[in-house]
Amino acid sequence: MSLRWKIVVLAILPCLVASLAVALEVVRQSRLLTEQQAGLIEASLMEQKRAELRHAIALIEGELQVLDDGDEARAAEHAKALIAAAHYGEDGYFFAYDRAGTCLVHPMQPDLVGSNLWELRDARGRRVIPGLVETAQRGSGFQRYEWRKPSTGRSAEKLAYVALLPRFGWVLGTGVYLDDVAAATERIRTQARRSVAGTMRGLVAVALLAIGLVFASTLGLTINEQRLADRRLRVANERLATLRQREQGHIARELHEGVLQLLAAAKLELGLAAQKLARNREDAAQSLALGIEPLARAITEVRAIVYRSPPTPVVTLGWSQALSELVRDFAVHSGTEVHFIDTVTDGPPEPYASELYRIVQECLTNIERHARAKNVELEVRRDRKANLTLRVHDDGCGFDPERVDDSEHAGLRHIRERVADLDGTFRIQSRRGSTELCVHLKVDRTP
Repeated sequence: MSLRWKIVVLAILPCLVASLAVALEVVRQSRLLTEQQAGLIEASLMEQKRAELRHAIALIEGELQVLDDGDEARAAEHAKALIAAAHYGEDGYFFAYDRAGTCLVHPMQPDLVGSNLWELRDARGRRVIPGLVETAQRGSGFQRYEWRKPSTGRSAEKLAYVALLPRFGWVLGTGVYLDDVAAATERIRTQARRSVAGTMRGLVAVALLAIGLVFASTLGLTINEQRLADRRLRVANERLATLRQREQGHIARELHEGVLQLLAAAKLELGLAAQKLARNREDAAQSLALGIEPLARAITEVRAIVYRSPPTPVVTLGWSQALSELVRDFAVHSGTEVHFIDTVTDGPPEPYASELYRIVQECLTNIERHARAKNVELEVRRDRKANLTLRVHDDGCGFDPERVDDSEHAGLRHIRERVADLDGTFRIQSRRGSTELCVHLKVDRTP
């Protein structure tokens, strides 16, 4: 995978993770709120139904209290008729059982009257009649079980309220079916699911939009960065080609102005010596010596050109050793006294080290060729921000910097070009007996 796509994936992945986390939290909170809302509605409906059942039983008990007390058998029959006739709503009715579980009144299922239902169980295995009797014997209470709903003919969950009639020893009860409560809570859950689904669709749309924006912006950024990198690489290549051309031109000028002239002089002197030898002249040895001298100087020039060509001695020897040997060699073959101060013992980073070494080399070469100096001060310092300062001072013949033509003095031009390539500053002051050159480089340590 390329770096561009790695960046895109790293940008999109957190967005996906965040969107998924938000979606899961929304689903969890929605389910929790739905269950809380459904529970509140169910509790409210159940409390309402309990109040209605207690009120209904209270009404029947009030009617039964005014029955004639003279004949108990006739009062019991009258009570059964009153209970069977009382009803409310489509599925609201009253029923009565004795304590042994025998059905005494059941207006919706008259075939059960007279039957003992003590062992009757609902669809969930709950014993219905023993539970009703036990609850009534405690005075009154509620009981849940499944029973056939008259309006539909199907079994449904029912909430019954029973009370004990002490006069007859009966269990009097009534009940309501809870399928409407289940339907109401299911409607709440369905609406919540639809709401969650709509919210999830909105989240997905927002997440996709965000991912699309992140993808587009990241891709655009990487493309822009790649273009900038390509542009910088192209500029660097052009700069490298320019530096290479400058270096080649410098070497060509060194060969032309130094080595070739020395070789031409040696050729003339050696040719003259050959003629003198042919004539047996006594001064032939002197001509040979005069021809050998420029050859030795040409060898020195070639060696100097090789040392100036990459890789520089800074790369092979290290900063301190390379600079020390350069100064020592200059002092030996020029006969000039050099006062050398170097506080950059660990060496500056590349390419500053190599370029600064070549600037020092160019300065010493110019001094040797043109200045005729007896003393040279060379100082390399580094400030607190790691920036570099080079100062070269000699007591030579001096010159006028304003009247110097770079085409005639290529050494100064090369120094200016190297300093400009490193975005540094260059200053030179000269008069008879004193020439000082200062170079200041801001070292960029950004990797």
